[in-house]
Amino acid sequence: MTHDRDCPLCRSTSKTAAKQYEGSAIGTCDRCGFLYVLNPESDTASESQTEIDQARHTTIPAPRRRHYYISNLIEQTVGKGAEVLEVGSGYGGLGKLLEKNQHTYLGFEPSDIRSKIASEGGLDVIDSIFDPSKVDQSFDAIVIDNVLEHVLNPTELITDAAEVVSDEGIVIVIVPSRYDLRRLHPGWNDDNFWIPAAHINFFRPTDLRRVYSKAGLRMIPFPCSSIEGKQSKDVLFKAKSLIDSTGYYPLSLYTYGTKAR
Repeated sequence: MTHDRDCPLCRSTSKTAAKQYEGSAIGTCDRCGFLYVLNPESDTASESQTEIDQARHTTIPAPRRRHYYISNLIEQTVGKGAEVLEVGSGYGGLGKLLEKNQHTYLGFEPSDIRSKIASEGGLDVIDSIFDPSKVDQSFDAIVIDNVLEHVLNPTELITDAAEVVSDEGIVIVIVPSRYDLRRLHPGWNDDNFWIPAAHINFFRPTDLRRVYSKAGLRMIPFPCSSIEGKQSKDVLFKAKSLIDSTGYYPLSLYTYGTKAR
């Protein structure tokens, strides 16, 4: 099996194979320590060949708790009526919530089936990978929610996002963390982290901070004020956000970037 992928963060060709998992070789960059799949099966994980009756959803699903946190963060940082672009809009759960909250929404989704369901649900979604040349305006917020772990070039994606975010806008990135305490449970680790058919990049906080920096952005954790506080899960996330503010991220990386000044 050919190991021909260089480090997606620093482009070093020097790497050390760390483990084999489900037929995939996972290695560490010798220069920057980034952990990634050396031989991914495809550019991104996709449901483009999935039939409609086999899809996870057949209509736009209800928003998840983190979607409320994202919507709150956008309103708190850039205000009401924001122009929002989502990279990897999935089935449209976040988009529907943002429109309900009076924001203007545009999504990019390369999975044919997901973009079809979101579009049929009334959302403006482009069936394509994100390309800044396909938009002719700047946006108040760019959302990249659980996407970076799937793509070959995460740094380029954030750099492209920074091109179309306004000077006072934000780029929101949520991504799994190598330091997530839940990884101590083997079942959770295997089901939610080591998924080399889909997850091809494994981020530490320092890795994500480096990606932001290369795009001219400063990384900031989600503030406690963005957490809804209406369900039991929110209590955990309020505690998490307080810990995140110290620079230690015990669970997934919930972050946003502002243009460095």
